[in-house]
This record gives sequence, structure tokens and C-alpha cells, in this order.
Amino acid sequence: MPLLEFIFTIMAGSPPEPGGQDNLDRLAVRAREGDARGLEALAKRAGEGEETALETLYGLMREGIPGALDAFIRLALKEHDPTAREVLFGHLRAILKGWGYTFLPDQAADISDLAQSSLRRFLRREPDLKDLDGPKLLAYLKQVALHKATDLLQEKKKRRQVHLPTSEASSGLGPLPAAPGSAAEKLSDHDFEVVIAPLSPEEKAIVRMRFKEGLKFDEIGRRLEPPLSYHAVWMKLHRILRRLGLKADESSS
Repeated sequence: MPLLEFIFTIMAGSPPEPGGQDNLDRLAVRAREGDARGLEALAKRAGEGEETALETLYGLMREGIPGALDAFIRLALKEHDPTAREVLFGHLRAILKGWGYTFLPDQAADISDLAQSSLRRFLRREPDLKDLDGPKLLAYLKQVALHKATDLLQEKKKRRQVHLPTSEASSGLGPLPAAPGSAAEKLSDHDFEVVIAPLSPEEKAIVRMRFKEGLKFDEIGRRLEPPLSYHAVWMKLHRILRRLGLKADESSS
């Protein structure tokens, strides 16, 4: 930064932000306190490819911090960040599944179909929707999901009213599905070890703890050295499963 710009920045009361995890934590605190500049600084670092910044921004999105979902939409749909797109669609898929359990309380088998169909419709219209903010995007997806639920009920000749939630949709992700039922868990012990052989020791440990011991993400994080956050474990496992071809979208979204 040029000297004069540095001096003017200091005089304006906003010293340049240093790097590091401590500073990311401070930016997250500022975002939670409603400081838009803190959120913007965090989103900028995420857009520059800083993985820990993206993880921190993802955590804020899960918490429903105002502006965090908008920042993720901007990274994923306007700046075409591939990791941000993957995480955003996993986040939206989980929200859609949550609505599915409300719209189709007795048709659990159709929940994934509802979520996938709604996302496919969104992707077809992505060029027209990329400028929507978070609340408007969620409202659009909610209507798409409701229409899909109605179609499913009609197809099955169910005479049941589809009920909308009484409160506005939350942008929080909610609990992630448990490991049982995943492609990884269905492998025999021998095949399981063959599949994970190319992974690093830490990655193998994460996969074993998730699918063989059935541990939750925060439990896995506490066992690792150094420990990892819930969100860091989630994202690592998501990437590992995708690399192994084990349908990461179903096991970690």
C-alpha cells in the first residue's frame, strides 16, 4: 500500500487488516455485530482463494448472519468460485430438504427428489437469478419446492393439503445428515481401505471416524491434531468424498 494511502486510511479510522486466523476471527466478530465492512473484508479474502476465510464465511452463512448468504451468492454465481458454488448448493440443498419434510411429511422417499428438482430448475434459470439477494433467492426456491411438492402429491393421488411453514424460511443450514446410508458405509472393510488408500493420514482418519465410527463433525474436529472446527471438517470431508467418487453431495450436504 502506498504511504499516502496508508496515512489516509489510518486517519479515516480503518487501519489495513493484517492476515492470519486471529484477524479472520475478528472480522467474523465484526460481521456478527452488524459491521458490513468486516463482512466485505472477509468475503474479499474468500474470493482471493483463502480457504480459511471461505470456511469462516460459510460458518456465518449457517448462522444466518445478514449479508453472509449474499456474499456467498456473489462469490458462487457472479465470480464463479468453484468451491463457493459447491458449498452454496450444498447449503441450498439442505434447506430444500428441510422444506420438503414440511411440505411432504409422510413422503420421506420424495424429499431428495424435491431438493434435486428444485436445484435443477434454479440452475436452468441461473443467468436470470444471479442478481437476487439472499432472501429473494430463498423465496424463489421456496415457491419452486412448493410447486414440486404439489406435483408429487398429485402424482401419488394424495388428498393431503400441502402446508406452508408458519414462519419465514431461515437461511440456516440445520443439522447435516448422519453418515449411515452413504456410499462409503456400504463398502466392505477391505474395499473401504482400498478406496481410501490414496488419501493422506489425516484424510483417512476423518473418513474412518465419520463412516466407521459414526462420529459427528465437531467430535472429529476435536480428535484431530491440530483440532479443526466443525465447518473445516465438513468442507474437508466434502472434498474427500468428491475426489473418491462417493457422491459427496448426498453424504455431506
